[in-house]
Amino acid sequence: MFASNFASNAAGANFGWGIFLYSGGVLHTVINTASPILGTAGQAFDAVGQARINDNGDIAFVASAFHGPISRFLFLMSQGKLTLIGPGFDIALNNHDDIVFTNSQNNGISGGISEYSGGTIKPVVGPGSGLSAGHEAGSPSINNDGDIVFVDYVFVPGGGRGGGLVPAANAVFHWRQGMLDKIAAAGDQVPGIEGRLFVNFQNPQVNESAIVFRSSMSTSTSSGAPLTDVICRYQDGVLSVIAREDEPIPGINATLNFIGDPVFDNKQGPLMTFWARPGVLGTTTGPSGLYSATTGPFPLFFPQIADGRSAGGGWRTTFILADQSQETVSPAAAPPSGPATATVSFYDDAGAPMTVSIAGQPQSQITVIIPALGVAQFQTDGAGPLRAGWARVQSDHSLSGIALFGFYDGSGNFVGEVGDPAAVPLRSMSLFVQAGSSTSTGIALANPNATGTSVTLILKDSNSKGDRNLLHHGSAHGTPRKICQ
Repeated sequence: MFASNFASNAAGANFGWGIFLYSGGVLHTVINTASPILGTAGQAFDAVGQARINDNGDIAFVASAFHGPISRFLFLMSQGKLTLIGPGFDIALNNHDDIVFTNSQNNGISGGISEYSGGTIKPVVGPGSGLSAGHEAGSPSINNDGDIVFVDYVFVPGGGRGGGLVPAANAVFHWRQGMLDKIAAAGDQVPGIEGRLFVNFQNPQVNESAIVFRSSMSTSTSSGAPLTDVICRYQDGVLSVIAREDEPIPGINATLNFIGDPVFDNKQGPLMTFWARPGVLGTTTGPSGLYSATTGPFPLFFPQIADGRSAGGGWRTTFILADQSQETVSPAAAPPSGPATATVSFYDDAGAPMTVSIAGQPQSQITVIIPALGVAQFQTDGAGPLRAGWARVQSDHSLSGIALFGFYDGSGNFVGEVGDPAAVPLRSMSLFVQAGSSTSTGIALANPNATGTSVTLILKDSNSKGDRNLLHHGSAHGTPRKICQ
């Protein structure tokens, strides 16, 4: 869904605005400035825009009139019915058709935020009602639980020819059931980056698990100090930086020189996306692209490990973990963050905790400290009867890794090993398979979920011909395997 202007011909005659919805391969006009139904506001409108759609297909939008005492009106389109909410702009919508919005004269609170819910408008926050005098609220977001986040603006001298006061984004606040909490404010220390202070804030978003926002940071809040933008996430009482300009981008040998506002789903997903441009900080190099980031705990999975003695020798698994936390490349950047803490848990093929011997100690879980941008490794002892299973890694940093399960003869001499790269959860994947008189390919899959699942394996030859094969009805936390011959 999007808002756009349009014209009746290439010369731009009969210029207008509309809201359009692309669904099922068809582009639909939801409403436009020529729609008679907009006349319910008592005057003609010049533009429509700032549209929001929820999972139910309901749409909230703002329609503007450039003439008259009130310039912007808020509407809700639900199941084909259009409802005029009232004067408003800067809107957000959840799946219960609750709408939060700002207005200069907002239900009696100047510069505040109000909520439309169940056919009623109620004030949420404003100067003298949660905010200090002289402050205003804007850029609201609401989740399905009714939590609201917004930016607190304070007026500062604008400078320039006109002088006067201009709003400056001073803080991000969280409102929940009448309680107001500050998330971050200008002058606060940026978490994990020593000597950097928050300067301003843009576009906070809230879902049912966390809050994200974009901010600028600097060594000083004074005007003219060099700024670097960051994207932060607030979850379970902890504020963290999850992306920043001048940060290396894995896989493309470049850094970010500009990041845009963050977006994530309206439920509980940890994935956050943002528009960004790679290159040297402060330049216009590109091209631009869409990037994603997740927050800890960062999971990794090794779907095959082996430990213990078997006929003719024994198996040991060596785990190698590398910290991929931020590496600074700008002279003005902060030093790398601290060491990573990783917890490695072992499970057998049935999904039960599996005990292995490490440094002479039997354990089903081990904690490893990895230096910033460094590597740590440990190896199972290969003692006791042979056991096979999989391993889960959870860390507060983004990691990469590999598990090497090696075979040793009866005298303890190394014979050979196989590498098992760390994986992330996937619903589907493609793998290269080779089979012959002396060659076969093994596939190991681990189910990290609390319920069992069916896995369908589709084997195809080089001409893309093949059959479907039900590999396994996997148990919770279990490990099905298949040999392709």
